[in-house]
Amino acid sequence: RQMSQNPSHILANHGVDEARAASEASKLAGGIDPNAAIPPHTCGALKCVCSPCVVPCTVLAVGCGSAECCGCGPLVRRRHKAWGCAFEVAVASLRTGAQMIGRSFGNLRMLTEPPLGVIPTWLPTLPDKVGVVANTACPGGGEWFFPATGPANGACPCCMTWPGDPQCDLPGSLAGKRVVLYFHGGAFCLCTSKTHRGLLMRVASTTGAVVLAVDYRKPPEHPWPTPVDDCVVAYRWLLSDQKVDPERVIFAGDSAGGGLVVAVMAAARAQGLPLPKGGVLWSPWVDLTDSYSGSWTVHAPFSFSHDLLCFELV
Repeated sequence: RQMSQNPSHILANHGVDEARAASEASKLAGGIDPNAAIPPHTCGALKCVCSPCVVPCTVLAVGCGSAECCGCGPLVRRRHKAWGCAFEVAVASLRTGAQMIGRSFGNLRMLTEPPLGVIPTWLPTLPDKVGVVANTACPGGGEWFFPATGPANGACPCCMTWPGDPQCDLPGSLAGKRVVLYFHGGAFCLCTSKTHRGLLMRVASTTGAVVLAVDYRKPPEHPWPTPVDDCVVAYRWLLSDQKVDPERVIFAGDSAGGGLVVAVMAAARAQGLPLPKGGVLWSPWVDLTDSYSGSWTVHAPFSFSHDLLCFELV
């Protein structure tokens, strides 16, 4: 609404150069109505509950230039002149995913949660000598990732296990160890630790630290601040139940998980807990209102729309 009233003024207040703001605002005024409702989605495939429909519909949306067949024309952006085809496909996939969250949420959940959304630990591209076990000790579920302390058990790669499970000798097995408390990404409402196994196994292998990835409860079933509360409970468990030194704990997260790193630190401080040694934020989603830089508005003609994703999440 503000953009429709005085777009260049809003952009300038966000720290964008006045001339650039006026130029970008004129582009937006000609093609995007901020007051317009999201167009109805008439594609029958995305209304069903059959997960195979997601793939062809996503491919068609990525390659479609107008998408008038399904009423999504205003959501399709032109390609940036500096982007290659591979990057455009990645951005278009994000754009389509944002569009589908509200319209085909069940399908996205099916693709990003077990049994489909699981990265096998035996893939040859993943680090060797890293154990992965289900978290049964700390509240919140998820998985532990740890450097192996000996040779593997089992001959079959898909059944192979590694010694060194930090849960075997609790309490006490975490004393003196470095712990990464990881919050996975997924637009705050998708994915689990199993979708992030490749990344988390590399973190454990590279740092030599024990990684605890918590499967916090997610919207829409569990609205905010439930995800933050679950992560704070896991951190409190490390400090109080396992006597882990906060100076040996690092928070880490990607995308929405990066936003959780900041939120959990703030919540821990508010509850009087000692803060961890630090936080690692990979491409964090921390500004859901675009109140800092105005980058969503400036890049709206060719990027995927974060504000659409926020709208769908709400």
